[in-house]
Amino acid sequence: MPNCIIGKNCTLGQNVFISSNVVVGDNTKIQNNVSLFDGVTCEKMSSLARL
Repeated sequence: MPNCIIGKNCTLGQNVFISSNVVVGDNTKIQNNVSLFDGVTCEKMSSLARL
């Protein structure tokens, strides 16, 4: 997507959706089926999972 920034050493699971204008910090883990919508910022070393 346009205007997305994905940091170094990130792990993205299956079926991850990242919208425009999203920032994902370094060393972040995004697990399966997570969606990040417009304007979301994840700090470095975050871990995101679907509940």
